[in-house]
Amino acid sequence: MAQKLMAEIASQFPADISGLPPGRDPAAIDELHRMRLDPKNPDRIWGQAHMGVFRSDDAGATWEDVTVGLPSFHGFPIAVTHRQPDAVFVVPLDYGQDNFRVAPGQFAVYRTRDSGKSWERLTDGLPGPHDYQSVYREGLDTDGLDPEGVYAGTSNGEVYYGREGGERWQRLPGTLPPVLSVTAAVV
Repeated sequence: MAQKLMAEIASQFPADISGLPPGRDPAAIDELHRMRLDPKNPDRIWGQAHMGVFRSDDAGATWEDVTVGLPSFHGFPIAVTHRQPDAVFVVPLDYGQDNFRVAPGQFAVYRTRDSGKSWERLTDGLPGPHDYQSVYREGLDTDGLDPEGVYAGTSNGEVYYGREGGERWQRLPGTLPPVLSVTAAVV
């Protein structure tokens, strides 16, 4: 019975798994890597799932796939700004058969300022080309300051600070073990 149900669900997806059936909750289909509530809008939820980036504007009752414009449907972290201008950040990763999931060559953070209708590639100050890093589920955060900063901790033990909403990045001092979590706190 379970195999029949899985086959039925799989038949609803295109071969490249680029989208969900209309209105389907991304967490119910495949693993949800990270979910963030928008602190500016209590009904808006963002999710980075195994097969895309999704947004709900009705507290999770329905979901919209906003992956179009990203170089990959796969990634782990997602971060949402605390203030205007409204923005969301993700780090798309190559999804290889060998489970080697890294930013392909140029480490890049992507930003949307229009609810996922378009995405900007942010690389100014980030390492590459030929730099293969990942950012884990909890490795991306924003600080809520004005202008808002973005922080990315990498699988290579580096932490990058994106000033002015990620326009320009700089590596913070030190090298750590793989960074599993980054939390920005203002004291």
